Amino acid sequence: VLGKTVMERTSAMGLIRDIIALDGSEVLISGANCSYLCQCDDSFVTRMRDGTGNHVQVVRDPEEIEEDIIKISACCRAGAAVPEKALGEKWSGVFNMAVAGAEWLDFTLADKGIGLRQLCSALNIPLENVMAFGDNWNDAPMLKKAGRGYIMATSDPNLRAQFALQCENVEKVLENFLETGEI
Repeated sequence: VLGKTVMERTSAMGLIRDIIALDGSEVLISGANCSYLCQCDDSFVTRMRDGTGNHVQVVRDPEEIEEDIIKISACCRAGAAVPEKALGEKWSGVFNMAVAGAEWLDFTLADKGIGLRQLCSALNIPLENVMAFGDNWNDAPMLKKAGRGYIMATSDPNLRAQFALQCENVEKVLENFLETGEI
């Protein structure tokens, strides 16, 4: 771990309980090395463990989590729009909230831009020498920090409008860079 931004515990527990209370939503609580699931069905556990490859631990109560909490995610099966409004009104002044997919909302004190800055600092790489790729709102801070931030052509049009560099295929951009040295 090169850096982490820990969520204040009392506020984190409040957000977790609000997500659990939402109909059709599951909560994923991230520590540095584990994803904790709480009050969810077996299919969500399987999806997170087998589908995404997360190291998963199921807890009866979020208070059982002993390690620092660095991210809380809401998986909203009917889509993130309604929970985004409900949770955003209460929590947007406390945590950074980002849409992380059609059914996902992420809450942190950090963002991918902070993570990129921490990584580049640890590796002594200037941000202007970094190429980054993203496809959703939670990628925007990272793409803005990178010297060359590419948004995927399939992303939300309102998000695409924020970035001059767009691509349809990451591998082709990287192959071109490796062959020509030009971006």
